[in-house]
Amino acid sequence: MYELLFHSQQSPWLETNSFRAGLSSPLATFSLARSFSTTSPTLDWLTPKFAERSKSPKGRPKVATGGSTRGTTVVWGDYGIRMKDHDRRMPSSALKIAEETIKRRLRGMNYKLYKRVSANIGVYTKGNEQRMGKGKGKFDYWTVRLPVSRVVFELKGDIHEKVAREAFRLAGHKLPGTFYVLETISNRQSQSWYRDTLTNLL
Repeated sequence: MYELLFHSQQSPWLETNSFRAGLSSPLATFSLARSFSTTSPTLDWLTPKFAERSKSPKGRPKVATGGSTRGTTVVWGDYGIRMKDHDRRMPSSALKIAEETIKRRLRGMNYKLYKRVSANIGVYTKGNEQRMGKGKGKFDYWTVRLPVSRVVFELKGDIHEKVAREAFRLAGHKLPGTFYVLETISNRQSQSWYRDTLTNLL
């Protein structure tokens, strides 16, 4: 009895295999792959996640008042590059070139690069010698409103201070404006302790 039950349960599987082998069957063309992805798509820091509901005005970068230091200090890394001269709108293309410059200089090293800004403001342009009115124009590129003393990139990893400063110097030449390199107090103290220990050993 158990043998007959076993064979009767296995017969549809065998028939399905025979159909898949040679005969035409709906099961032969059925795809077992999911029609959706369970992994979230990789987000680009140079493009906002959602489109703008309305076209952004030109605007001005917000200047922190009342002694706020938000966005002006190194938080996650050991070194940072900070805006020095004055606020401006920085295009996403310049930020991308600066990121590629840092990665090219630190190729093969153990580090992590943090981006402290994101291009989420759209810039809309019109052609030359256009009459007044009829809207702001078509979308051109994404930009970020960068205030004074804002940290743009941070670095953390097994990197020498001179190498990090060199990478940020090269990146600063690719960005509009003047920048300078920051260093955390803890990292400075650890390096001074290492120098003192090395001097005592020698």
